[in-house]
Amino acid sequence: MTAETALSPIGAGLPLINLRDLGGLPTRDGSRVRPGLLFRSAAPFGLTEADGAALVAALGLGLVVDLRHDTERAGVPWPALPSAVEIRAIELATRSVGGGEGTGAAGGESSGSESAANASAGAAPAWPSPFGAREFGLWYATIAAQGAGHLADLIRAFAHPAASPALVHCTAGKDRTGIVAACVLDLLGADEDTIVADYTRTQLALDAIRAHTTAVLPGLAGRAVPAVILSAEEETIRTFLTEVASEHGGFGPLLERHGITDAEVGALRARFLQR
Repeated sequence: MTAETALSPIGAGLPLINLRDLGGLPTRDGSRVRPGLLFRSAAPFGLTEADGAALVAALGLGLVVDLRHDTERAGVPWPALPSAVEIRAIELATRSVGGGEGTGAAGGESSGSESAANASAGAAPAWPSPFGAREFGLWYATIAAQGAGHLADLIRAFAHPAASPALVHCTAGKDRTGIVAACVLDLLGADEDTIVADYTRTQLALDAIRAHTTAVLPGLAGRAVPAVILSAEEETIRTFLTEVASEHGGFGPLLERHGITDAEVGALRARFLQR
């Protein structure tokens, strides 16, 4: 079975866009990611309280990791969820693309959707030029490096033997969510092609993502926004993985510098992998 055919279907019948389970993806040692432990999606566009309860029941969720900025969360908030579910807000990215003090080819740390929101509000667009798939991948690597402490905290949470199933999302469920998913899959031993296949699976949901994100962030529909922002190109994720490997030695060494131990990575693998 290839990485592509092993991918879980995008959540048919469930009320989230770009929803899928990382379960079933293969690793280099012949294991597979255990289903039902980690899901990824876009923001909760239009979810009602009843939708949220149904989603939690269907997936068994105990944790929702929301990677968006305050302004994004305010624009598309989660409805009230059952009391047993924790919504953990983590701003993985905090400054505008090309417009903050960040390092790397793309310059900053903020989400593409946040920069588009600023543009729609009348602020000058922060996009570097050129800004294509390669530059986007280098920007991902900047986010991963500067947000490595958050990534380490998430790995610890996911690795805990008593942890509940978790959902990770941002606005499109593609960029910040893709960084987290790539980190987890890499630590579990997935190869590059598997991580790429998971990332580019978002292409199946791009029409719905564009429709919903441009409705709440009109700046995304503007001519000043690079097309790659609302794409899921293979070159982007491959550039990202190559940059993390060349600059940091991979996700393992990067997170080790933020306190992640071999024992914690082992606990993650013990919980997530099955033969």
